[in-house]
Amino acid sequence: MTATLEHSATSVYLLRHGQCEGGQIFRGHTDSAPTEVGRHLMARRLNSLAGQSLTAVVSSPAQRCQLAAEAFASDQSLAFIGEQGFLEIDFGEWEGQLVSAVADRMPRELEQFWRDPVSYTPPMGETLLAFQARVTAAWQKLLAQYRGQRLVLVTHGGVIRMILANVLAMPLRPLSHLAVPHGCLSCVQYHHAEGKPDWPQLLFHNGRVGDDN
Repeated sequence: MTATLEHSATSVYLLRHGQCEGGQIFRGHTDSAPTEVGRHLMARRLNSLAGQSLTAVVSSPAQRCQLAAEAFASDQSLAFIGEQGFLEIDFGEWEGQLVSAVADRMPRELEQFWRDPVSYTPPMGETLLAFQARVTAAWQKLLAQYRGQRLVLVTHGGVIRMILANVLAMPLRPLSHLAVPHGCLSCVQYHHAEGKPDWPQLLFHNGRVGDDN
């Protein structure tokens, strides 16, 4: 008789926060509050996941992520975990400043950052490689802790791009080509089979529940 290989899957819904107070600023570690529009959008996106047999809700500790994530976890009687590793990249001296103001004051530096963030880091900011290491470590910890389960991670655009780069084995330079608008919902699944390496798949990006069927 041939033994049946054990198979399971870990599913993670990735959700970017909604619109924030403060306008178009470099909002990395700056802890902006969500707008009313942002709060309503997050409530709709999270409520669409209510029937997905989730185990836990994980969130960046920034209030633009955590407020909605924690409320949803409480409403659904799910475990809630805040994880520092899923904070957005730190823009250093550009933090909290209008993008237009930085463009006026440092046009060459800003253009270099947009074109090649691996080679150029904002003054006193977090390098892209350090950001990658931080997010990857938090992601691997999450996958190990919740192996074979389903959960939602509420986080930031840069973090979601970095996770997708990890899943898809992408180089870092073209990450900005991935659109991650406010309320963007994506789903990643890791397949586990005994004696085989994990097999990751991006089921959908910037979609909705049901796109993975």
